[in-house]
Amino acid sequence: MSSKVIKFVAGGGKTTYSKKLMSKTKNGLYLAFTNSVVEEMSSNGFLSKTIDSLFASFIIPKFVDLIPIINSSSNIKYFDKESPNDIAKAASNISFTSNGEIYNKGKKIYEVSLNSTNGELHKLNYFKNSRSIKYIFDIDSTRLTHQQRGQISEFIIHNYPKELSYIMSKRFSFIIFDEAQDLSGYREKFCSLLYSSNVSLRILGDDYQNINNGGVWFEKLSPSKINNLTYRCSDVLCEWIRRELDIDIQGVSRDASVSLITLEKVLNYDDGKRVLLYKSRIKKLADTIDNWHGRTQTIQSAKGNTIDSDIVIIGDSLSKKNMYTAITRTTKSAYYTIKRIN
Repeated sequence: MSSKVIKFVAGGGKTTYSKKLMSKTKNGLYLAFTNSVVEEMSSNGFLSKTIDSLFASFIIPKFVDLIPIINSSSNIKYFDKESPNDIAKAASNISFTSNGEIYNKGKKIYEVSLNSTNGELHKLNYFKNSRSIKYIFDIDSTRLTHQQRGQISEFIIHNYPKELSYIMSKRFSFIIFDEAQDLSGYREKFCSLLYSSNVSLRILGDDYQNINNGGVWFEKLSPSKINNLTYRCSDVLCEWIRRELDIDIQGVSRDASVSLITLEKVLNYDDGKRVLLYKSRIKKLADTIDNWHGRTQTIQSAKGNTIDSDIVIIGDSLSKKNMYTAITRTTKSAYYTIKRIN
């Protein structure tokens, strides 16, 4: 199975495609962007993880022998940086670079690095931040915050790309990266690494739903296929998207409408069933949000969902990608107060 990049419009059948592929091929891995999608795919019997959980549960444990400062027999644990434990709080300020340097609040620690052995670390007498570093890389336990886990992940990607590609190709017959437009940082580098290797991939996403500070790597990829038919939205909405947002999307034949309304009259459209969408809770919108009887959601939290009722999108201005993401949530009609789309 060769690697492919497939770009789907919102509601374009990406999940259905993934389920079919996972059903017909053994030893596949589905990598989702959110835990809710992981739960949905897992409930269907498919091996599914987020990239974070894949590194935490599978990749980092595989590489402890190649990270000298980690005692290979230690248990890897993850802790919250908001822990009430004073040592843990101090340890949460420690960070690592991809070449193994260790910092505390931006100041480099010269006594040790990730390439120092665990034995060397614990033979050292006191040095500044030694208590925090020895807490993280204890003899019996390796304790990492989620941010530090990401930094260790990037260290592995940077220093052991061949080894990482090898273990992934040996363990999984293919890997699906979903919502690839949302990938950034080490997650994007991980996908890019595997894409340039012999690991079989399906990289799925929608350029125009990049509203989670994703990188630009996916947008620059030339797709093997583009699916511009949405099964979710009426072509009435899609015609509006083509005209106002200049995005090529085709919809299904279904009664619907798109209407510009004023913010002052938004509550007149509250029938208890319509869903109110907004980018952020700014002061100007607070009263409307608080007095809305139906469901309210941020555009970001609604992303990935299908809303089987009318939606009302409020605000003065939105980016093109936020407007597209919002209006493509509904199977029905859309009302909006947005005056500027940029």
